[in-house]
Amino acid sequence: MSLPANFSIPVNDCSPQVAAAINCIQQNYSSDMSVKSIADDIGCSYNTLRSKFWRETRFTMKEYLILVRLDRACELLRETSIPVKEISDMVGYPYESHFSCVFKRIVGAQPSVYRLSFQVARLGCEAEHE
Repeated sequence: MSLPANFSIPVNDCSPQVAAAINCIQQNYSSDMSVKSIADDIGCSYNTLRSKFWRETRFTMKEYLILVRLDRACELLRETSIPVKEISDMVGYPYESHFSCVFKRIVGAQPSVYRLSFQVARLGCEAEHE
């Protein structure tokens, strides 16, 4: 299992409030945020933003935040050797154990296994070209 391919939402197809919420999530995914804090930041009521976001994206804001965080985590796991604990902090999960549980539930593998699969694949490609 992996991240849904369609979770990237073109903001130009959304209402101004939903586009602002998407931008806020994408820019601040590593911080502790809630629908209420996002609604307050963009000057929209909680209920209006929550229902508009769902109607226009088919994701709850919490689901979207999780996907953005995990997408960044996947990128860091594939392309860096930063320890999983640091990546967890970098993407907004202060507890590595919670991050690992969420990652496994959505991506289908523990973060370290996900990273290892890319390292093995990279080594296999390098070996074929020698």
